[in-house]
Amino acid sequence: MSPQIIQLHSENANADISAQIVAGLSRPAGQKKLPTMLLYNERGLQLYDDITTKATEYYPFGAEEEILKNKVDEIVQTMHHGETRVFTDEIILELGAGALRKTSRILLSLSRLVNAASTRAPITYYALDLEEREIVRTLGEISASEIGESLQGKVDTKGLCGTYDDGLKFVLEGGLNVNDNINPVLTSLSLFGLGDISPISSTGTSTFISSWDSSSEEDSDYSPISTPDEAQLPLHILFLGSSLGNFSREEAVEFLGSLPLRAGSGDTLLIGLDHNNDKAEIEEAYNDPQGLTKEFIMNGLRAAGTALGNEDMFKQKNWEYVNRYDSGAPLSSFRLSSGLRQGITLLRMIPPSMLYQKPIDLRHICLFYFGHIPTFLDIHLSRLLQEPHTEPEIFKYIFERGIDPNVDDPTQCHVHSTVPEKDEDWPTLTSILQFQTRVRARVLKLYADIDSNRISLTRKVARVLFMTFEHEAHHAETLLYMLIQRAGTGTLPPPGFAIPPWRSLAAIWDSAPLPKTKTVTLGPAEVTLGHDDAETDDMDPLFAKDVDGHEFGWDNEHGVRVVQVGKFSIEWRPVTNGEFFEFYLRKGKGLVEIPASWVKDDGEIKVRTLYGPVPMNVAQHWPVIASYNDLSTYAAVKGGRIPTEAELRLFYDTFDSGYGGGANVGFRNWHPIPATTGLEHGSGSNGGVWEWTSTLFDTYDDFVPSGLYPGYSVDFFDGAHQVVIGASYATIPRIAERKTFRNWYQRNYPYAWVGGRVVYDVKQEEVL
Repeated sequence: MSPQIIQLHSENANADISAQIVAGLSRPAGQKKLPTMLLYNERGLQLYDDITTKATEYYPFGAEEEILKNKVDEIVQTMHHGETRVFTDEIILELGAGALRKTSRILLSLSRLVNAASTRAPITYYALDLEEREIVRTLGEISASEIGESLQGKVDTKGLCGTYDDGLKFVLEGGLNVNDNINPVLTSLSLFGLGDISPISSTGTSTFISSWDSSSEEDSDYSPISTPDEAQLPLHILFLGSSLGNFSREEAVEFLGSLPLRAGSGDTLLIGLDHNNDKAEIEEAYNDPQGLTKEFIMNGLRAAGTALGNEDMFKQKNWEYVNRYDSGAPLSSFRLSSGLRQGITLLRMIPPSMLYQKPIDLRHICLFYFGHIPTFLDIHLSRLLQEPHTEPEIFKYIFERGIDPNVDDPTQCHVHSTVPEKDEDWPTLTSILQFQTRVRARVLKLYADIDSNRISLTRKVARVLFMTFEHEAHHAETLLYMLIQRAGTGTLPPPGFAIPPWRSLAAIWDSAPLPKTKTVTLGPAEVTLGHDDAETDDMDPLFAKDVDGHEFGWDNEHGVRVVQVGKFSIEWRPVTNGEFFEFYLRKGKGLVEIPASWVKDDGEIKVRTLYGPVPMNVAQHWPVIASYNDLSTYAAVKGGRIPTEAELRLFYDTFDSGYGGGANVGFRNWHPIPATTGLEHGSGSNGGVWEWTSTLFDTYDDFVPSGLYPGYSVDFFDGAHQVVIGASYATIPRIAERKTFRNWYQRNYPYAWVGGRVVYDVKQEEVL
């Protein structure tokens, strides 16, 4: 006879878990997590059973089993306040029942408290777990065993299929007929980080906690509470298997406080906890040499992919299982670390037919950038090392420098390479990639020579390495903002990344809190711009070997400048797509252009992403990407203006959370997200865009052009470019984190990933 199973999963369980996965992965760096319940599908429960039976290093299970083997009758009697028999009907609820090997000892001991079997067993045991088939299997095995024979007429066994939330809610709503007089308010438990019977914790030995008032033990007239009303049945909760270790301390307090235990009713909680074992022993327990625990965790990744519609979404080859024990916490934790880095081959996003096309007329064809990046590197390595150029040497004449022509008159442009006019005259892609490989080999050899002390790491050597590395990052971003113009009509999505679940993300973004006030007031203040990084010092014997800890920058960053700013109010967040869309349709009609970051699709305006256009209601909270001219017009109509470089720098220095605080840079996402500044503590990020300033990109006192790259800044001191600071979602963290870094674009250039925010001058009388 099959055991009775009560299905508690909500109708929207699959949608809920999908939303939880998305929400967990959308958290800031260092806080990302997946629902622990993903580990406990049918396969996961079987793998955990393997861990407890085959991994001898996993001591918590064995330690708990040994305690129950030797002390179970004493424990069960303590649950009944020292009584040796059961006087009333009662309920046993186990959270995360698993294979029931330890639980069977408790059930047997409970049966010994019942004098005689009857048609209606006085004790009912409910096994709460996630997978119905596993519950049926384990309860069936108990029933068919000698243990089952001993339980007949004394202990009924049933199953509850659902999460902790589901089970505890079921109790509170009277599902077990024990909810009368339950007072605690059950807060909604987040499933993120909550464990069931996971071996990924540091808990193991058993401790007994009872809600019974121990002072009653001294009363010789004490007898268990007699409650003929079925609603008053005692409830005994079992929380074995080291599961509390899956919670943070705050979550553990919340969870334990939410359990439906009633003071004075005879309710109890039996919980398993570990003592403070050796760090190495704990870490080995959760990373056994057989790899069983790793497989258990990796199965959770497959479950996450399945929940999102693709079992192979999280490819195991791109992840590693990392386990560590924090003695200060104290809990053992694991993490999955993706091996994918921002070296995703951009070439795989470009169909062969697009290589000779210009997604943006003001830039070269796509193929150019695959030749330009290694050529720039090769030229500077040859100058540094006094070595010949990598063959074919002709590449330096084709690929040395790209273009940034005047938007209004593209015939006007700085000095640049002369490129072929016909497709057939360009070098082949194969020859370019072979050249790239040879140049990369030169870099690796240079690093090897530095490591072996054949070449000294001087300021000049370090500067060339710094400059060529960041140059590559700049142009990777340039190529990406070109490719996005053809996303959905040519450009392929980022390889190895699933298309984001836009609908679920939009729901999360729509419900996210907003700042209580639109603006924050800053100033007056002195703002420091720039840093001390004179390139001429590279050849000075006093500084030539002063490399460690030195902050390198480009020529327009050098020179510490102190700027006085007055009092001003600045909006917490950049202008959003939704705000600019409203403006474009109404007050800005005829005043601004449709942003190049938008596209009309069957009469509907959508927002471009590298995955293809998305509806405006998905991207409405993202910062809008638009030209300086259009955002300046928007600000002026609102009665404000675009901030100066110093004003925006002051805001960033005060409130920007940085990459470590979750800023959307370094390909944390392949698209913008809503800004997060302006909440309880103010700090956050702008959502993943550069930001315009009203400061003209121009020379300044003590500016010295770079000797290595003389035209880097000077060629753009033309009165047409604005200073841009911050970072986009495709900017590498080392650039995004350097406060002195300055970018620049023509004020009417619409393609770069730049947004903007509005500032308002504070009138003098307001200051006074």
